[in-house]
Amino acid sequence: MRLEKLIPGTHLRHDVDCSDESIAKCNISVCHGKTRKIRRGTHGGSKKSFSTKSLWSHLESYHPAEYKEAIIIRNADEAKRCKKDEENSKQQSIYILATPGSQTQQSLEETFELKKWLPDHPDQNRGNYLAEWICDSLLPYTTVENERFDVFISHLNHKFDVPSEKVLRQRIIPDIYRRVQFNIMELLHNNLGDFCSAPTDIWTSKSQHAFISFTLHFINKKGERKAVVLRCFPYDTSHTADSIAKTLRMIIFDWKLEGKLHLILRDNVLNMVNAMVINNQDNADCFLHIIHLVVMNSIFEQSGVQSMMARATKLISFFRKSPKAMGVLRGHQADYNGVPGCTLILGEKSRWSSYYATLVR
Repeated sequence: MRLEKLIPGTHLRHDVDCSDESIAKCNISVCHGKTRKIRRGTHGGSKKSFSTKSLWSHLESYHPAEYKEAIIIRNADEAKRCKKDEENSKQQSIYILATPGSQTQQSLEETFELKKWLPDHPDQNRGNYLAEWICDSLLPYTTVENERFDVFISHLNHKFDVPSEKVLRQRIIPDIYRRVQFNIMELLHNNLGDFCSAPTDIWTSKSQHAFISFTLHFINKKGERKAVVLRCFPYDTSHTADSIAKTLRMIIFDWKLEGKLHLILRDNVLNMVNAMVINNQDNADCFLHIIHLVVMNSIFEQSGVQSMMARATKLISFFRKSPKAMGVLRGHQADYNGVPGCTLILGEKSRWSSYYATLVR
């Protein structure tokens, strides 16, 4: 008995035990798992309570090749479903419950019908649009729980049920991620060619959280330059050369870039340089980072420049710590024609140009 109603991809690799439907059996010829039988729910329980999570875990742990194939099948199915929802949205019928100008009172049945969704309504698709807007605007997931936001959406369409923060975080966003990942894989498969390059970097936010990014640059078959951010995720682990090398190998393997990277662009930090040596990967220094080092280690090492920047920094810090002094400064800016009411800029050590902006401002 096939698992035809499971998530596409898993039913191709598992069969249901006829004596116990809560157990699925791996039908792959060579299985290195402890047992071929995987429990997907409680014995005698309702079919609605069965889950495919254990099946996916079995595939990922013991059959990595089949697992990747199943992921591709599932993502393709989700992409087709979303496309179908968009087509259904365009073909919705418009219900006219009363003739324009008619004074006839609506029946009870018509009133209830007015509150229903139209046939084949793409409710999930609208949730996707909402999630994409939140991601594109860099808004927090809790935006959907704001009371005034809910009132605004209800005013636009009182039938739309705004998804909760939990649904947005655990279901809708991961679904969008898998769909976008599949589309990028297709883009790379059809356009990547033989060579590409990728800059990578590690940086720390003001809240002391580290991140690592990996961006791919390539020329497609039409001769157009393309750039795709393949990974950007928290990196609150040891920043040793071995750790960085292992992370980069994982990214390259996940996106099937072995043998296709012309070079990796990096900064001049020693651990990043050594990571490239460990991976035996062709690499190059970032020209902008070299300029930054030249400026910081030459111009800003001069005593006159250091003294000037120290006085500017002290002055800016004074105004930033005193609202009263800042108010007086804005008043003087308003009194003098041609002096814009600009805020003061404090230089950042990681950007030499910010010191120049400090002096100009």
